[in-house]
Amino acid sequence: MPTLLRNRVLMALSLSHFTCDLYSGSIPMLLLFASRSLGFGLTEAGLVGTVYGIFSSLTQPLFGYLGDLKGGRWFVVGGVAVMTVFQMLMGLAPSYWLLILCAAFAGMGSAAFHPQGASGASRSGGDKKTSAMSIFMFGGNFGYGTGPALAGVIGDVLGRAALPIMSLVGLILVPVLFKLTGGSGSPSRIVPGKTLLKVNPAFTKLGVAALLITMMARAWLQAAATFFTPVFFTTLRGFTAAQAGTLSTINLWSLALGTLVGGLLADRIGPRRVMLFSFLCSAPLMFLYWNVVGVPLYLVAVTMGFLVGWAWPPLIVLSQELFPKSAGLASGIALGFAFAMGYVGQGINSFLAAPERLGLIGSMMIVPVLGLVGALAMQALPKREAIAASAAARLTLAQ
Repeated sequence: MPTLLRNRVLMALSLSHFTCDLYSGSIPMLLLFASRSLGFGLTEAGLVGTVYGIFSSLTQPLFGYLGDLKGGRWFVVGGVAVMTVFQMLMGLAPSYWLLILCAAFAGMGSAAFHPQGASGASRSGGDKKTSAMSIFMFGGNFGYGTGPALAGVIGDVLGRAALPIMSLVGLILVPVLFKLTGGSGSPSRIVPGKTLLKVNPAFTKLGVAALLITMMARAWLQAAATFFTPVFFTTLRGFTAAQAGTLSTINLWSLALGTLVGGLLADRIGPRRVMLFSFLCSAPLMFLYWNVVGVPLYLVAVTMGFLVGWAWPPLIVLSQELFPKSAGLASGIALGFAFAMGYVGQGINSFLAAPERLGLIGSMMIVPVLGLVGALAMQALPKREAIAASAAARLTLAQ
């Protein structure tokens, strides 16, 4: 761990991840202030969020593939730059349709950064890939949790026109990131002529399906807590918006710490044990989250976020093993699929939350089951020994 913290490339990528997700996390608050000044409602705000979600998730595999071919450094630095500029323009957009256009480009900036950022973080960790990934993910999750609070303070105190102040972080970081990612361990180009899409033979068809289901369960769990906390607790528990926002931030910051600890533990005791414990604990904790009140609620929010976060770094590293010659593509598929499944989960829960269906409480009672689904699906994932044996066999053949 101390050695990893001295790795300048990893620290630069983690700070960049913080910046990108700081902007992503600020978008709901940015839309709140924009709706007041431009005069649009929740439906229109939801469309902007959907546009951002589509472009930031579904284009990640493409950017991951292109980054592996052309050089990941440019996609890492360029992604942060594009995200910074268009997040700034979202705060200044004079019309609703320009706001949507800026959201699309901001989403593509995020999509360009994440696959190669994750690939570079894994590569920089050497034989401690999961620990390095946990540091990278901690940066992003901490930024995502900080975004709403920072944007809320700036918007409340100085007004919507001051929200582009947040872009100063990215504008300062971009030249630093370009300098630091030029050395060993940084995102780099794949050797020409190699087949990028060859699947690791350790993954059977069942193993690939298990990986997708496990990632879906993990993404949906987090998305449900993040998306529905404000509406659930203001509507059914009498919270103010500020109280619900505080609860959400507590959960997200705990999630960030959980990703850090989970990655470190995975390198010590094995990723399967870490993921299994995370999924099994998330089921009862998610149930309690929607049903307890008072001080116990905050304790559950902290514990749930912390333990749900454990599973994320091992899953990303495992997904990179799926396409061993294209870590950027694999990261893009994993992160893009996870983001997309989070949005799909939100849509399903929103549909079921209608009073004539299950209602908001009933819809939330489905979410804890996802922990058990993830725990069951991961039993079909290839073991670390099988993946290592496959990698050794490839190396022998190459020689």
